[in-house]
Amino acid sequence: MAEGRGKELVEKYYEKVRDHLRKLGLWKPIEERLGAEAVVDAVRELLNAMKRVGMSPEMFEWERAFEKLAEAPSVRDFVKKVLEALRRPPPPPPKLLPPVPETCPIDGTRLAKVDQVPIPSPDGTIKPVSVPATIEIYKCEYGHLFERDLTTGILIERTSAYLAQKLYKEWVREERAVRGS
Repeated sequence: MAEGRGKELVEKYYEKVRDHLRKLGLWKPIEERLGAEAVVDAVRELLNAMKRVGMSPEMFEWERAFEKLAEAPSVRDFVKKVLEALRRPPPPPPKLLPPVPETCPIDGTRLAKVDQVPIPSPDGTIKPVSVPATIEIYKCEYGHLFERDLTTGILIERTSAYLAQKLYKEWVREERAVRGS
């Protein structure tokens, strides 16, 4: 075992893991198959790896991680998988889109998000069509229409004809998803 404080940490987390596995009824099969000393070695190796990467052992889910030891072919394989997980970089933070400007870039009037867009129909009339949640449309006081590109956040001026095609394609896509085809 390690000297001083390291030995205390190994014992602390070994006991934490052992007690948890006992409660679940997993300790006896693990102890018989792998041996208690191998589990101590696994705890020690993980603590050393955490120290190298600057991770606090308090942040690690010891109990949950060691539940997987019951399924691992060996302690070495178990430690290898846990170490790989520790080395994985954290997921990137969510991308924040820039706010939509309050005024129309063409005429300077106020922009507002709309739930319906006036679309020309084949019979020559203008009909309001609902905008699905997957698309953001903004309109100014003079009727300029803008779509917000949800990947970049920029506003793109659109015509009613373009939006009619896009809304129809989106409607078809949603219908297919609902029907499962």
